[in-house]
Amino acid sequence: MIIAIVMLIAYYTLFNECVSTNRKLLSILSVFLYIIYSIADYIWLMDNLSWPFHPSDSSAYYTEIVGKSFGQVLNIEGTNSFYFIVNWLTYSFWSDPFFCSAVLRLDNILVYAVAYLLVSNKCRDIGIFDFILLFNPYIFITVVRNVRDCYIILFVVIIISALGLIPNIRLKKIWLFVGCFLLYITRPILLALIMCVIFFKKKEIMPKKLRYTVYILLVIGTLSLFPYIFITVFNQMVSAINYIGEDTEEYVQLLSGQISLPIVISLIKRLSIGLISMMFTPHPINYYIYIHSESVVNGVTGIYTYLDNIMILIGGVFNYILIIPVIVSTLKKNISNKYLMFFAISFIVLYVVAYVGVVDIRNRNTAVFFLILSLLYNQKDIKISFYDYLLTTCIFCGIYLISH
Repeated sequence: MIIAIVMLIAYYTLFNECVSTNRKLLSILSVFLYIIYSIADYIWLMDNLSWPFHPSDSSAYYTEIVGKSFGQVLNIEGTNSFYFIVNWLTYSFWSDPFFCSAVLRLDNILVYAVAYLLVSNKCRDIGIFDFILLFNPYIFITVVRNVRDCYIILFVVIIISALGLIPNIRLKKIWLFVGCFLLYITRPILLALIMCVIFFKKKEIMPKKLRYTVYILLVIGTLSLFPYIFITVFNQMVSAINYIGEDTEEYVQLLSGQISLPIVISLIKRLSIGLISMMFTPHPINYYIYIHSESVVNGVTGIYTYLDNIMILIGGVFNYILIIPVIVSTLKKNISNKYLMFFAISFIVLYVVAYVGVVDIRNRNTAVFFLILSLLYNQKDIKISFYDYLLTTCIFCGIYLISH
């Protein structure tokens, strides 16, 4: 309840500061639709699973903190202390899981609504980017889940706003430290990307000697830590392969720092497919075939419910009708915010490498958010042409043919 109250106050403040009446109405509409979908999703879970949390991580975050003290929660193994604390605070207020699920959903909705207004409330024009940021079907899937992704988006938005990377928005410097701390206890690996963004932004005002000194230190540091980085990265990759139920025997030698040409080729193939998959799947036709061919247990296919699958299918269509043509058009004209684009591309590559191409819907949603955010303030220059749709159609057909 504490987070919901804080976010409600933040939303009210940003809403009043918003310079566009249409954006205010659009924001209220999106929150209303998120709540309606969340209620429908909650009812579906109760009717079919008699449990208010989705399978996999959503349930794990809650069950992990049940019966624990605050000190025990802080000692839970992993790098995601923040979201365990979020669940514990809600659980401490009232331990009923059905209440906790409802409050955690409201938290997510308000957190995402605050993130959107924070980056857009000084922008007068409403355009196609606002529609994507607010009504991408993948957002609906993310906000109803007991996961940290909405918070990651908000913390990164706070950091880039404090850095002055968004036109007309500049938070006080204290918010840079607050955002970095919160991101560190939520998803620490992303701080490395933030540090790169800060360096690239500030390097132009650095003396040349200092800049080259930093380059040399980075090279030395990377080389000295290479064995540790190598084993850490491949340990994550092997864990991801094991998670999806594939045989890891081929890759076990990576855990001891050994590598061979066949493994390199196999990984390159996996990662290449993963990069393509991140932006161009789920493919509507392929996903429709998938959900009708996979086994269903209590209305759940894998980790996705019946409602999830409907939204994923709609999201695939949304992706090819709107998101891909917009990205193709804007990248072709080179009108993106280079720092935010760097972060978005780095985020995509990081997740594809870490999970060996196995990237779920909520990670795709975060990637799309930052890609679109890097284009938000240039929307008046956007005009999707026939050739943009033609290229998107070729991609659509190519992905379908390759997969068959």
